[in-house]
Amino acid sequence: MVMILMNARVRDRAPDPPASSEQVEEVLRRGPGRPKGSSAPSVAKVMREEVAGIKKEMFPHLPPELWNRLTAGVSDYVKHVATSLNEAYSTGIEAKVVEILDVTLPDAALALGRDSMEAFAAQERGFRGSCICCHEDGCTGVLEYQGDVAKSKVKTRIGMIDLKRAYYHGSCGHSVSPLDRLIGLDGTHDVMPSLQDTVAWLAASMSFPETVKVLDTFCPSKFSLKAVETITATIAAQVQEAQQEEIQAVEDDPSAAARRDGDLVPGVVCVGTDGGFISVRDHTHPTKEFKLAVLGSLCPVDFKPQERVAEDEDEREKVKLLEKSYVGHFAGPETLYRHVMTEFFRRGYHKVQTLHGFGDGGCWVLPRIKDLLQEGQELSLVLDWWHAKERIGEVAVLHGHGTTDTSEWKTAARSALWDGRLDDFFASLSKTIADAEARADSESQKALQGYYEYFDKRRHLLRYRECRERGLPIGSGAIEGGIKFIGKDRLDGSGMRWNIAGGEKILQLRSVKYSDRWDELAKKRSDKRRQRYDNARTLWDKAA
Repeated sequence: MVMILMNARVRDRAPDPPASSEQVEEVLRRGPGRPKGSSAPSVAKVMREEVAGIKKEMFPHLPPELWNRLTAGVSDYVKHVATSLNEAYSTGIEAKVVEILDVTLPDAALALGRDSMEAFAAQERGFRGSCICCHEDGCTGVLEYQGDVAKSKVKTRIGMIDLKRAYYHGSCGHSVSPLDRLIGLDGTHDVMPSLQDTVAWLAASMSFPETVKVLDTFCPSKFSLKAVETITATIAAQVQEAQQEEIQAVEDDPSAAARRDGDLVPGVVCVGTDGGFISVRDHTHPTKEFKLAVLGSLCPVDFKPQERVAEDEDEREKVKLLEKSYVGHFAGPETLYRHVMTEFFRRGYHKVQTLHGFGDGGCWVLPRIKDLLQEGQELSLVLDWWHAKERIGEVAVLHGHGTTDTSEWKTAARSALWDGRLDDFFASLSKTIADAEARADSESQKALQGYYEYFDKRRHLLRYRECRERGLPIGSGAIEGGIKFIGKDRLDGSGMRWNIAGGEKILQLRSVKYSDRWDELAKKRSDKRRQRYDNARTLWDKAA
């Protein structure tokens, strides 16, 4: 160990001890500029005053160095394209048309774009003087300019580029490249922010291996499977952070969120909730339930009160929700509905006259929807018709034991419920219990009594005739479709087994994507990234 420490290279690379207050003041007195001993920057000479009829004097604010690189790139581009076209025409253009249009010209244009990006980055390299104050929380050190350091193979939408940017390091052990902070390179991915968004968008739509294949096919920048997974996790974490901030803002000031000007707007807001299961690997059970809510504005339709049970299958086709929002979580109902409440206010649904909720008979489903109701709004709740039909079918089997009575009783019971004849429906249920008792079938009697209590407890939700007359949905097709589309299509593929945190991230991304919020939250991430840079710049420039 002593021999190693005596090595000059090791000593040179070892961090210096923390700077004293006198040393910090000395560095700050140096002020901005190039490091001591370096030559002063010279003003570049314009190498080409005019290119293709475009004169430098037309762009007085464009730095000469950048003009020179741009014009050189354009010159090389024209030379390359002209050479390729000249060769094609000399040997027979028809045989080269497809190659030129499909490969030669697009590749040349991408190369020009990459060269322009590198030129611009070299011009705006992030140099902020010979020293800057450290931006890390609680640190009072100073970072000194170490020179312009290259960052190679930065992935962009038009391929990989090399950046040469100012690099600062201090005796406090911290370092930074201001340009990296400005353009959103966090040192983990070295991928431009817009391309990170594209990667996460694709991964929210398809499996990670499929995402890699799509990127390999259509994007000049190449990605490994691990890179796709980590980029997606990063974007998802930022989305979750943004959504949590929205939730907190509503909970901190609920009166502001619920504020509305004027009377309620005529219309119907629909809310449905349900759950689905996927395979997981970090849970006490091999599967884990995710909970999903859908919110949307009801598109008005006409239902005929006289429609019979045989025609009720069309109801799913008639009901349409507009401007749908999806909210999904693997956590419990409390977490889900904190988020649903926020989305309810964000969409302005607290300003709409009627709140209509639908769902199955789960204890956490319909009762929670009532918590969304705001002053003056009308509440309408209904038990999912398809769920009720299934329960009636189960009662029919217990009652008829597979005989013709099974089908007849089922049809009659459904018809009574469909037409709103609740007295007839419950009388029919009571008769099944009495029949089971008469034939001394205690097991069926107990089960039938349970079904009676189930429906009786939800009697106020059996409003199928009333809802049909008002054009309100009676089935939860919208939420059941969401369970499949938002959750299972991506999370329950063949052979997939998720850790819950990873599944939660994908569920959040898909909910955002199919709620048409992707661009909105991407802009919020961009604004926050810029704000972090501005805050750091304020600290850096204290050394100026």
